[in-house]
Amino acid sequence: MRAFWPLHSIVLATAGLYFLGIVEPLSIEAVWIISLGIGLSLIWAMYRGLRTLSLPTLFDAERIVDQALRNNPISVLRETGFVGTNHQGADALWAAHMDQMQQEAQQAKTQPVDFRLSRMDPFGLRYIALLFATLGVLFGSLSRVADLAISPASAMQVPNAITWEGWVTPPDYTGLPRLYLNDLTDRDKLELLARSRILIHFYGAVGDHILTETVSRRIQNVPPATDEKQEFTIAQAGEIAITGQNAQVWTVTLRADESPTVTLDQAFETDFFGVSKLGYRVTDDYGVTEISAKIVLDIDQLDRRYGLRVSPDANEPMVVEIPLPIAGSRKDFAEIWQSDFSKDVWAHMPVVMTLSARDAAGQWGQSDPMILDLPGRRFFDPLASSIIEMRRDLLWSAKNTNRVARMMRMVRYQPETEFRESADLTRFSAILDALESARDDGILDAKLPEIAEDLWSLAIVIEEGDVKDALQRMREAQERLSQAMKNGASPQEIERLMQELKEANENYMRQLRQQSERAERNEFDQSTPGEQMNMDMADIQAMMDRIQELMEQGRMAEAQQALEELQQLMENLRLSENNQSGEGGQSSAQGLADILQDQQDLSDDAFNDLQEEFSNPNGQEGQGEQNGESEQQQGQGEQQGSDFADRQGQLRERLENERSNIEGALGDEGEDAQRSLEQADRAMRRAEEALENGDLDGAVDQQAQAMDALRQGIRDVNRAQRSENSDVQQGNSDQETGQGRDPLGRPQGGDGSSGTAEARRNGQDPEAQAAELLEEIRRRAGERDRSESERDYLKRLLDLF
Repeated sequence: MRAFWPLHSIVLATAGLYFLGIVEPLSIEAVWIISLGIGLSLIWAMYRGLRTLSLPTLFDAERIVDQALRNNPISVLRETGFVGTNHQGADALWAAHMDQMQQEAQQAKTQPVDFRLSRMDPFGLRYIALLFATLGVLFGSLSRVADLAISPASAMQVPNAITWEGWVTPPDYTGLPRLYLNDLTDRDKLELLARSRILIHFYGAVGDHILTETVSRRIQNVPPATDEKQEFTIAQAGEIAITGQNAQVWTVTLRADESPTVTLDQAFETDFFGVSKLGYRVTDDYGVTEISAKIVLDIDQLDRRYGLRVSPDANEPMVVEIPLPIAGSRKDFAEIWQSDFSKDVWAHMPVVMTLSARDAAGQWGQSDPMILDLPGRRFFDPLASSIIEMRRDLLWSAKNTNRVARMMRMVRYQPETEFRESADLTRFSAILDALESARDDGILDAKLPEIAEDLWSLAIVIEEGDVKDALQRMREAQERLSQAMKNGASPQEIERLMQELKEANENYMRQLRQQSERAERNEFDQSTPGEQMNMDMADIQAMMDRIQELMEQGRMAEAQQALEELQQLMENLRLSENNQSGEGGQSSAQGLADILQDQQDLSDDAFNDLQEEFSNPNGQEGQGEQNGESEQQQGQGEQQGSDFADRQGQLRERLENERSNIEGALGDEGEDAQRSLEQADRAMRRAEEALENGDLDGAVDQQAQAMDALRQGIRDVNRAQRSENSDVQQGNSDQETGQGRDPLGRPQGGDGSSGTAEARRNGQDPEAQAAELLEEIRRRAGERDRSESERDYLKRLLDLF
């Protein structure tokens, strides 16, 4: 073992490496060199083993056993006494010693052979060789060694031996599998995609095989046709030929990679806010990588009047990237493209739009051109519509700057007839000043995007307005539709007016919802006279569909009557009802609301006066008439400041009265409200002092704090009133019935039965009882004065039944 361990290690390592096929990629010459080196190593290991090998003798065995004993008795027994001594004592001592050694030698046992090689193999090479052998047995194959045993010369003589190999790799974007050319030798035609990669390996001596091909269009840097590795890309139809053993010829044709196809829906669908949706479908044999829309202004069809008479500053096509589907296949899919072109200068202008899709091969597919007016948000308020038109003219061409400035000055000439809110007039004037300053300073190009955005924001504020404005626009839309029905307008005109009415109704509903949300946040809602109703857009849409159906049938009289009914319903529509509360709390909340409104009006007047003070400073020096005018204006300002202070003092006195009423009506329940109103009172006092001193800036700040405290006080009053009413109603209910009630208000008997069980005992029809119960649930679910938990419970019941 110790003599031949290098021989064993070389044999095991060589077998493992050959089983694993480590030498397969190497050339035959390299394999021969490696094999020669291994053979020489084996000869050296054999010689070393024979030279160092020594067979064990009997003496070696006795020595090993003797060394395992304590006193080496076997060696002692072989010894003799001292020569020439005949001393009786010495002989007796020696005899005793020999007897002791004899007894110890009789206890000797067979010793194991020491096979340890760590001293001879300190690096553990024998274990590495064993690892290679184990891996080769587990993961290798004996056939690899057999393949190496076949020499290149003999391989050329075997008919079925692999003398070349080839692979076809389709383009990555196709996802198609790789083809093995050796499996396609039974056919002489191949249909491949362009840009497919061909890889061929020749085995044997150089020159045994020759490749010729006409599919790659290679002209420069073409390797020799006899090289062992041939690699090229399919670019055209042609021929691939391999000469030599296992010769093969293929005729290659190109498989068609179709361009994407894009189809569009009939038209855009645009909602009230200008968001447009268009359905489209894209198909491609291997999937698309990009989708875009190209929009070109059809300037020949454009009505070139007013600000559009001049040539546009920019008329390049608009290209809009369309997102690809996040999940799913991109070979065949239908999606909805959503976009908002409302802010674009081409909004509502005639355009030609084309959707294009590109696949991974770089091929483009286009939809049929769609001729349309670029969709966008419509503005029904005349002032907002004119602002949007001026914005469009500015973006169309900088040459319209003077024209737009003149139009804005004309609009501002009589502001009381155009602007409903003073804040809108202030913003409008600021935009006009910014426009003229940018024009005079020569920086209009840099400031134009900011000015256009300001005009858009102002138009949105004016267009949306409040509930009253939305109601007025809805009435105007209803009036236009009614007049068109009476005059026998065309179906296209009727359809357009119906769409306008639908959008106006949606705006009105949205304004009501926003008002309701604001009321819920403030926990306060002022009631308006008239019938209160709960409706949703589904009901309104159903009525409008009915009106359109009647008009399509030619029943104009009935359609007119249905339109009047819709108008009456929309006039009385309310999305939320008022919170019901007691007389004391209700009157207090109403009084605080009136004070809050008056405080808001006073703050607006003070702020407007502060703006005029900054826009018309009195610090300029003048003479004569100018000094007199300045003193007159200063006197008017002092008088106006005194009036503001008086109004502020009157509001503070009214607040003190309301605080007394709240203390008497709510008692301890109104402590939070009292604290909030006390803060409002202190802020009003400070505002009054600032107004008396002419400090409008400080007064406006204190008035803002007072209004915040008033709002909080109103919320506290309503919260306390609801809590008090809830306790009173619960107590009254228990006193009247003497028993508990379920969430539907039904009495519960002593045995726990209620509702349907009682109805059965009383002989009532269960179906009729169920119908009555469902109607009662609907009625109670619409009562806003009930608690939130109870109304949620009722709504869940309605969802179930």
